[in-house]
Amino acid sequence: MHIYHPYMYDRPLRPSPLRVSTTARYRTRHAEMRHRTRYAALRYWEVNPAVLDDGSDTEVGDEDTVNKERCVDSDASPPRASDTSDASTSKHPHGAGPKDSKDSSASASTDSHEPDSKATLAEDDPDSEDEETGDLRVMLLRRIYEAEKAAEKARKEEAATAQARKDEVRKASEEVKKAAEETAAAQAQEDAAAAQARKDAAAKRTAERVKKVVDAVRAARERGKKLEEEKRKVEEERKRAEERERAEEEVMKKEVETNTVVVAKTARRKAASPEVQDWWSANNVWRRP
Repeated sequence: MHIYHPYMYDRPLRPSPLRVSTTARYRTRHAEMRHRTRYAALRYWEVNPAVLDDGSDTEVGDEDTVNKERCVDSDASPPRASDTSDASTSKHPHGAGPKDSKDSSASASTDSHEPDSKATLAEDDPDSEDEETGDLRVMLLRRIYEAEKAAEKARKEEAATAQARKDEVRKASEEVKKAAEETAAAQAQEDAAAAQARKDAAAKRTAERVKKVVDAVRAARERGKKLEEEKRKVEEERKRAEERERAEEEVMKKEVETNTVVVAKTARRKAASPEVQDWWSANNVWRRP
């Protein structure tokens, strides 16, 4: 069982320091303090791992070298425009630029390679000497006319082919459209027939339901009539029974009255007899019937 110190409520202490010797008490106290210190150090390292290990692979010297290299690279400046201009003029000391050199080389090449047109025509066309200029023009015109005629014919054929293709496409589209319309009309007819059939079936079912209801109402009315007839018969039978009972009661009343009168007369007659008188006097009864 733990004993809590009066001014330290956050942790349980050892059992009753009064039962332990002074040496053991201080030994325990020092051990506890050492444990506290170690635990506090562990907590500090856990919160701040940089105290034990920085975790970075680079060293201070490496970072300095990198910074120095960056400084060197930033100090380097690009070449100036005057240097480039000097370099370009050094290639052409007399002031002639690359454009002038190109023009001069082109003129030289054209001068060296310019062909003789007359010699070339003579070499290419050996029959020019035999044919006259007019015949050559007529032949060229005829060829041009034939080429234009062939081109026109080809254009007409292409136009006819294109028109025929367009007609075929139009006919095919019309046929497709017509078939679609026929299909739509047939589908509409089928839908209308199906709708009519559904309507007829619904009307038939409604008529059957109405007939069933009418038959049920008629049967209920007939049953009501039969019940009314039975009730009437029962009521009549009850009335007849009551009348019979009333008649029987009247007859019984008459009979009772008759019997009462007869019995009274008989009693009176018997009471007037001497035997009864003797009995009354013998029994000392002071009352007469």
